[in-house]
Amino acid sequence: MEWTLQIGKPLIICQKYDIELVNVEERDTLTYSLARFVGKVLPKPIASCKVKICNTTTGTQLDFPITSGCFRAYAILSPGENAIEFHINKTKIRKICLFYEIPRRKQFFRLLYVTCMEHDGTFQIPEWEDGTVESAKRRTVVAAQIIEMFLAEKMYAAGYGRKTVHFECDDQGIPVCHEYQTKLTIEEAHDLVAKDPNAFFGHLARELVRSDFPDKHPSQCKWLAFTSFTRYEKPPNEPAPVYHHEVQKYMKGQVVLGGGGLAVTSTAAMHTWAESLDDLYSRMTDARLIDGHRFMADASNRTPYHWQCYATSLGAAVHEVGHCLDQAHTGTGIMGQGFPDIRTFLIGADDGEASWEDHQMHFLNSHKWLNDHAENDGRGPRFFDAGAKIWCKYGLVCLQVCAQQEVIHNWLFPDLPQTLVVQELMTTAMDRLRGRFGEQAANKRAFLIGIDSLGNVMNVRWELDFETGRPL
Repeated sequence: MEWTLQIGKPLIICQKYDIELVNVEERDTLTYSLARFVGKVLPKPIASCKVKICNTTTGTQLDFPITSGCFRAYAILSPGENAIEFHINKTKIRKICLFYEIPRRKQFFRLLYVTCMEHDGTFQIPEWEDGTVESAKRRTVVAAQIIEMFLAEKMYAAGYGRKTVHFECDDQGIPVCHEYQTKLTIEEAHDLVAKDPNAFFGHLARELVRSDFPDKHPSQCKWLAFTSFTRYEKPPNEPAPVYHHEVQKYMKGQVVLGGGGLAVTSTAAMHTWAESLDDLYSRMTDARLIDGHRFMADASNRTPYHWQCYATSLGAAVHEVGHCLDQAHTGTGIMGQGFPDIRTFLIGADDGEASWEDHQMHFLNSHKWLNDHAENDGRGPRFFDAGAKIWCKYGLVCLQVCAQQEVIHNWLFPDLPQTLVVQELMTTAMDRLRGRFGEQAANKRAFLIGIDSLGNVMNVRWELDFETGRPL
């Protein structure tokens, strides 16, 4: 620290800083466009200040707060080399070079904004927001960038490298959102969802399979769709709801589902979302309360600040993408009730519960949508010998037994066995099912989900005889 005393003027303190980055290193290569910087400022600033992130390659810059000497900051990368500078108090403190390599993987997610026939495609907004189709597409692109980056950062932290999914993108590597008009009117969409959200989910899936989109085979394309037609309609004389179940009774067209090749989520809280990286931090700290008389105030039964609704709905989209990656519900984390902690991951001091459980990360490490696996015959794990054994040509990585869309137990196989006797697994599975469901365990439909070293997935009904302890 340098101290300078000038006669007749106050004491001026000029502090020299250093920046330590804890999640990226010089010349790292990323396969997604949104770079995250988790850093420490040394020594800890004695006054409130910000770190300015300057991508001198693209000519863009953004300020992010420093809290207790730490920061979480972001920059959009362009393909190739990116020179990133870190400034504090108008002084360059550090520079780092990162590379962005657009993945050429066969498997990808396609981003959709679903509109209805005879409707302009606007989503529900307060009067100061932009609810147009173009605004919605910009907001979903930011969400897609966050999803790519979030999964990469969590895989990296777990020791698997920055593996992540890839959204269909333009020549600059920025995800592209397509407007897709369903064959339903908004009234028909509302009626179909009211009868059964799964019915709309199936209807949309069939439409997409028959659509004119290229490269839509399920072996290479999964979809993340946002529904423009979601509406919150509460009678004026009714009190504003407080809890999730109370909010839901005033919803029309509310679909939040995922699995297989499709994830669908609503736009009821999209008016709280960022349109660009420039307003991500301000949106994630917007402490205004949602007007529960006019808009869906669904914040996972927490205080419905704008930022809480943003975190809940964005985290829900990540959760549904997780289902498309063959992940079931868990007691903790992003596949449990931890998905609103996506805000903590983005701007907080730690990540909270915004993660997948360890066995899920191990599963995802081999998943085709996160890897450039060599072509193979697709012969994944399967039962043989009347269900007494599992055969796996490319080596079994892990297994999960699930019931009611919930992981009941899991097994990891670091030695990648090709043959596995399942009697011991069945005994453990039935014990866990009894522990979870008690006397109703025998009535629950159990599924066995496994993955091999080349990402081939087994997802089969597991018929268990709780009296004999053997497969039916």
